[in-house]
Amino acid sequence: SKNRGTSWTTQSAAGVRNWSSIAMSSDGSRLVASVNPGQIYTSADGGSTWVANATSSSWTAVGSSQDGTNLVAAINGGLIYTSADAGANWTAHGANNAWKSVTTSTDGQRLAAVVANGKIYTSDDAGTTWTARDQNRNWDDIVANGDGTRLATAVNGGFIYTLNRSFASYLVDQTTGIVQDQNGHYLSSGVNTNLAKVGNVFPLRLI
Repeated sequence: SKNRGTSWTTQSAAGVRNWSSIAMSSDGSRLVASVNPGQIYTSADGGSTWVANATSSSWTAVGSSQDGTNLVAAINGGLIYTSADAGANWTAHGANNAWKSVTTSTDGQRLAAVVANGKIYTSDDAGTTWTARDQNRNWDDIVANGDGTRLATAVNGGFIYTLNRSFASYLVDQTTGIVQDQNGHYLSSGVNTNLAKVGNVFPLRLI
C-alpha cells in the first residue's frame, strides 16, 4: 500500500509461500521477507521483483535498517544472521535458540531479539556479540526505536514490557510490585514513580 492502507497491491511476483515476517527500508523501496520453511527474499523496487537469498530454513523473523542495506534474520531453533549488503551475503551469529522476533536500529548496528520461553538478547555491534537480559519468559515480539536504546517486548500470555537501555537495570515484580535490580537485589518495597505500572504494562529498564 502507498496510501496508508486505503488500497493494496498484490505483489504476485513474490509467489504464494508460507511468509513468516517482512520488513522494509524507510522509503519503502527495499523489502526483505522470510519464509518458514523456505528462503529469505529481497526486493529493491518496492516489491515488483524479488530475489531469493540465504539457504532454506525455518526463518521466523527479519529486520531492516533505514536504508535497507543492513538486515537481520532469525531461524527458529537455529542462529541469527546479518547481512551488510541488502541480503546478498549472510553471516551467522549467536547460539541456537527458538528465536521468535528480531529488530534493529535505523543504522543496523544495535540489534535485539527474543527467544520463546527464553531471554531477551541485545547486540551493539551489528550482531557480533550478544548479551542475554531479563529472565526466561514466553517472549513473542520485540521492536526498537531509531537508535535502538528503547525497546518494547510482548509476552505471549503475559504482559508488555518497555526497556530503556539508557538507564540502570530494574525489574518490577508483577505480583508484589517490589523493585529489583538485574541481580535480584531489592531496591524498594513498592513501585517508585519512575517505574509505575500503567494498565498491564510494567516498565523494565536495561543498560
